[in-house]
Amino acid sequence: MNIYATVASVAAIVGGFGTAAISQYATSSGRRMTFLRARFGESLRRNWVSILTSMTAVSAGCLATMLSDTTKEIGWPGWIIGLLLFLALTRAMRLIWLFRLLIDVSDHDGTATTVNEPVRLVDPPGPSV
Repeated sequence: MNIYATVASVAAIVGGFGTAAISQYATSSGRRMTFLRARFGESLRRNWVSILTSMTAVSAGCLATMLSDTTKEIGWPGWIIGLLLFLALTRAMRLIWLFRLLIDVSDHDGTATTVNEPVRLVDPPGPSV
């Protein structure tokens, strides 16, 4: 029972991290992020929905297994939890990859200078002529 509850809790927490990644995606507005949305927006949305749906299914599956498992031996519920854990791990890796991509794009947008922005040079120290 502790394993079921732990897997359900961790899946719910990882799903919460997914919402943080989605808010990062939604609030970024730089040049690269705009390109990323235009080119891969539909695919990114499908990925976010898939990750959140998977984590919800893992949590619900663990809770349902916890409610239905009344025996002391590990039987079919153990296999279900194993499959749910595998699903959770693969979707968590996907979430980390997507989150890292969005952070990288957001960082580049935040630090890149635009073409129209003048570059300011600092005079080197020393006597002025």
